[in-house]
Amino acid sequence: MRHKASSFRWLVVVTGFILSALAPERAFAQRHVSSVLIVMSDIAPSESSVRSALLGQGIPVVNVDARCNGAKPLLATLQTYDVVIAWTNCGLPDSVGWGNVLADYVDGGGHLVLASFSWFGPSMDFDGRIAAPGYSPFDSGGAQFTSSPLGTYDALYPLMSGVFSVTSMLRNNVTVDPDATLVARWTDGLPFAAVNDACNIVGINAYPGSNWSGDLMRVFINAVRLECRGEPPAANAGVDQSANEQQLVTLDGSGSSDPDDDALSYSWAQVTGPPVVLSDPTAAKPTFTAPFVMLGGETLTFELTVTAIGDSDTDTVSISVVNVNHTPVAVAGDDQSIAEGSLVTLDGQDSFDVDADPISYTWVQVSGPAVTLNGANTATPSFTAPLVSVSASAPILVSSTTLAFKLVVDDGFPQDAPAPGYELENVEDIITIDISNLNNNPVADAGLDKTVSELSEVVLTGKGTDPDGDPLAYSWLQIDGPSVPLTGSDGPTPSLTTPFVGAGGLQLTYQLTVQDEYGGAATDTVVVRVQNANDPPLASAARPTIACIWPPNHGLVQVGIDGVSDANDNATIIIDRVTQDEPTNGLGDGDTAIDAFINRDGTVLLRAERDGKGDGRVYHIHFTASDPEGSASGAVTVCVAHQKNRVAVDGGELYDSTR
Repeated sequence: MRHKASSFRWLVVVTGFILSALAPERAFAQRHVSSVLIVMSDIAPSESSVRSALLGQGIPVVNVDARCNGAKPLLATLQTYDVVIAWTNCGLPDSVGWGNVLADYVDGGGHLVLASFSWFGPSMDFDGRIAAPGYSPFDSGGAQFTSSPLGTYDALYPLMSGVFSVTSMLRNNVTVDPDATLVARWTDGLPFAAVNDACNIVGINAYPGSNWSGDLMRVFINAVRLECRGEPPAANAGVDQSANEQQLVTLDGSGSSDPDDDALSYSWAQVTGPPVVLSDPTAAKPTFTAPFVMLGGETLTFELTVTAIGDSDTDTVSISVVNVNHTPVAVAGDDQSIAEGSLVTLDGQDSFDVDADPISYTWVQVSGPAVTLNGANTATPSFTAPLVSVSASAPILVSSTTLAFKLVVDDGFPQDAPAPGYELENVEDIITIDISNLNNNPVADAGLDKTVSELSEVVLTGKGTDPDGDPLAYSWLQIDGPSVPLTGSDGPTPSLTTPFVGAGGLQLTYQLTVQDEYGGAATDTVVVRVQNANDPPLASAARPTIACIWPPNHGLVQVGIDGVSDANDNATIIIDRVTQDEPTNGLGDGDTAIDAFINRDGTVLLRAERDGKGDGRVYHIHFTASDPEGSASGAVTVCVAHQKNRVAVDGGELYDSTR
């Protein structure tokens, strides 16, 4: 495994351990050491130099003087230290037990420094598992009691940092373990310092108790702080894939590995292609829904970065998204109730294709008295409603009859899949037309509410419609506000002159009644808000220029603000923010990122889009109207229905539409 910081503290064992240079690809770091244990079996206390050197570096040190016949340390004791330093200078009553407990400490994540005379031979050295291949970087070889200065060494290796001269007489005639790395030699050719292959045991072939000079203690300090890094991880982003539009795609980085078996962290990022949302960019196997693409498809590229102990590697994978033709959706319009003899227009213009393909229209009558359709292959054919007949057997007037028409839409491509949220059968839709000879009530429309200045001439714009085409009579009545008479109150467009008003203005309400000659009647009201000339703009009657967007073809539709009034007609409108109740880049049909673009002219571009599995989308447009007299803020809503004949449910202002 790569050498990692652990909960254990270092154990430094001084036994004449030579530190060997690591392989060229090895990386280094300086270990944070909070405590060191010096444990020795020596003829007399001899740890003062090492202890003083470490204390001088601010490293807490505890020493255990086991002496020649002392008991070996317990593993639980060793494991409470970051580093252990150990050496011998006399025979050990249990040299195998000493060697085994030191090996157990290293196996548990500890770091060990050995010094002379740990390799003296059968009479003094640490035996047991610590002497096995892969542990101590030096093999025993007896004493070498001749003084020698530092010879050749790897000056770039951290173990020799700050070391310029060292001389020692009390050494061991050691050899380097085949898997260890030699860092320095004495002038006489004996190994001086080495590190085992796992980089968790350092050997210093010098006795720290006496007969040395120079920078030997610097070598001990460096040995305590030595930290090695292992091989970097290898990222594997998986094999390239092909997926259909709207298909759930799983990226697979589980083939990534680390030579040292260190834990990996994952980070996925999209680098090319239409943007999508990953379920969890930090997972080994994140998922996403393949987006809609143009004919010919598109390729999405993702980069995987895996990291282990500060080392990283990257790999990429490509996902080819295949265009899938989605069948168009037929919308034949709302059922109608029409008077006999009337001109009837069918309306399939709300039919749509989520791929934005051109569609053809075919209308067929499926029930009722036969009529002739004009433009049966257009979106808006028409016919004349037949007269409702009288039964020959029983001369009573038939009240109504019903005609049914089927609309079939086609985009000219194979039917690969239905539009999200629909079925293949939705290429057809049925509409019924109820033909009646009964008197139908008219419809009154008093016009849009108005906001005007005081002493202004105002013309109300009422109108009435009658399904039967009957002539209509008009009458207007003021039902709220200070009395302001109307001129021409028996016609559709009466007028009035607004009075002087105080600050804040007032409002006048008028009711329009339309009546046909057969007793059918309908009413509607209009509000006239009168502003003081010094009032700021009034935003309470604001409304969007488009209340509901259709069809949901992912395009952008320009929407403005109407109904804001100003006494001096010099108000400007600024769109402040836009929110919505669905994610801007969710799963399913609503999958195009950024759904609103605010224009400088007081309008906003909204995306004709909603979640194919939801209940419709509602945008909230917040704006400010300003003039020299002040400002007013307001908000309007715009919907994108799930289906044409359904009302969008407002789920609240949950998401910023501009992100």
